Amino acid sequence: MGTEYWNGAEAAHRRVMMKAAGYSDKDIRRKPHIGVPNSYMAGSPGSAHLRQIAEAVKEGIWAAGGIPVEFGIPATCGNIANGAEELKYEQVGRDIVAMSVEFVTRVHNFDGLAMIATCDNIIAGCYLAAMRLDLPSMVITGGSMQPGRYCGKTVVEADLDSARFSGAQEEELMEMEDSVCPSFGACPSMGTANTMQMLGEVLNLVLPGTSTIPASDNGKLRKAREAGKYAVELAKTGRKPSELITKETLQNAIMFDLAVAGSTNAVLHLLSYAYELGIRLTLEDFEKYADEIKCINAVIPSGLYTVVDFHYAGGVLNVMKMLEGKLYTDVPSMYGCPWSEILSRVKAQENKVIHSLENPLSNEPGLKILRGNLSPNGAIVRPTAVYDEVKYMKGKAKVFDGDREAFEAIQSGKIVPGDIIVIRYEGCKGALV
Repeated sequence: MGTEYWNGAEAAHRRVMMKAAGYSDKDIRRKPHIGVPNSYMAGSPGSAHLRQIAEAVKEGIWAAGGIPVEFGIPATCGNIANGAEELKYEQVGRDIVAMSVEFVTRVHNFDGLAMIATCDNIIAGCYLAAMRLDLPSMVITGGSMQPGRYCGKTVVEADLDSARFSGAQEEELMEMEDSVCPSFGACPSMGTANTMQMLGEVLNLVLPGTSTIPASDNGKLRKAREAGKYAVELAKTGRKPSELITKETLQNAIMFDLAVAGSTNAVLHLLSYAYELGIRLTLEDFEKYADEIKCINAVIPSGLYTVVDFHYAGGVLNVMKMLEGKLYTDVPSMYGCPWSEILSRVKAQENKVIHSLENPLSNEPGLKILRGNLSPNGAIVRPTAVYDEVKYMKGKAKVFDGDREAFEAIQSGKIVPGDIIVIRYEGCKGALV
């Protein structure tokens, strides 16, 4: 790619298409073409604000001497499909997002990518696309949502489910609905969306210190503009994911995920990234670090705080500083310098949200690999989100071939207190059968 693709008589037909879309001849011939995949979608707070972020990214690309070429990519909200048959498409949606970015990028021959995403498998798919394409790439996150307030308490979307299962009447639920999600951004607990936004910094795909800026903080726009500028710098220097994401980088991501008690889905994504990069990574890598990295992050469901609190408590860089003695800090960062150089400028701030390894929030790791007769190849659990009273239990197993079947059993009263629900055939392959 590069300017040679757009110069010469043989490029006339390509240039005329770009000119017809409004780009000037000088820009087409001389400037790096930066693809801007935007996962804007009006039906979710995690993506409904991304048009404004995209405009800031494009301004930064223009200012740094590049051409931004924005295009849309699929976006869904897992909370819309929650409890419905359509939820089975969520995991495969990651690969659809990756393929969408790959398809447009291959056809239009971009020199680099500045992808915009927030939620669950959408942002995970953008990371996957970066690794498949192996072009200079970065992701600009949509940030986290402000927590809601209801009856004088902090509430998140999961509290609505708790109220419903506790027997709250429709009038009370309606009041909570109006309060639970008060702003744009990813739901402010340690779900997949915020976990993957944070991991983007560790994976050298998101500008350090920017992943968890709340969507309501105008610093998000300033950093989006800065990211657009840096996307052009990446394209000019040619730094690619294959150079920036080593096995040690992935191991740093594992240690970070354990420390913050991130989403169990992150394990699936990290294993997929390793596969795309030709790096051997297995559940044994997670088991190894679980013995030494305890949870230090007091964000819901492991603690009382939100990702907004996490950001203002020092965010990803503060966690990495706490882990500095364990991390591979000689690996490259997005800026080209080793991570040790970035962390040398970070001051550790132990506080009520982010603890130190010496004074962890819990003596358990944030994630754990379980093995046994129910899952001989391994299962993933977040110990800090499991109540002590259910860590050891005995009961009658009731087995279902799909979560819909289990849901219907619960609704019809076939499940009684003390039963243990086992759901099978719900993995990435089984759910779509």
